[in-house]
Amino acid sequence: MLVLLLCEPKLARRLGAIRTEKVNGIYNIPVSDCILVSCDDEIWLLAARRTAALAEDQLRFHTMCKRLIAAALLWAAMVSCALAQTSGFNPSYPPRASAVTAVNSAADTTTLAAALPAATGQWTYICGFTVSGLGATTGVGTPVTVATLVGGNTATYEYSFVTGATLANPVLSINYTPCIPASAINAAITVTVTGAAGNTATNIVVQGYQFPNP
Repeated sequence: MLVLLLCEPKLARRLGAIRTEKVNGIYNIPVSDCILVSCDDEIWLLAARRTAALAEDQLRFHTMCKRLIAAALLWAAMVSCALAQTSGFNPSYPPRASAVTAVNSAADTTTLAAALPAATGQWTYICGFTVSGLGATTGVGTPVTVATLVGGNTATYEYSFVTGATLANPVLSINYTPCIPASAINAAITVTVTGAAGNTATNIVVQGYQFPNP
């Protein structure tokens, strides 16, 4: 957009314009779009190209945004790869968290337990567990407890032993979303399975993570 204006001593200055020659009469042009460059025998004006300038600014802005987003995604990918190589890190857990597991496999005629350990200065979280194994002399349902959870709570589930010490029991699988913290910092979480007479094999697998206290 080319705009012209007669010479006026107090016109506001603007950038991005070109020089033009004097034309007869008075021009009906907004003062805000022009800049006076000479005020003698000849009238010189600079015409602002505002639309083009705005379009260029918008293009530069969008290009910069795309580059910033690409850089951020690259940085996140690099951090994820680096953390994935760190001992105990799992991408599904929060940053700075370390994965922990507990496993116990043995005959369970009374009780059998597996515990996510306590860690100094860290919170222990349980994300899930499974109980599987063989049956017992007589089929029976027994409790499975998870303790001690946030708020001092204990979660209780039912596990079934089938009749027959060589037959497989139904698998008990529990997942927590989100994962559940222990009752306090530096505290363990224990999964305990009450056994049954004649059982020769019970398997407990517990998974979770530990997170440093802020």
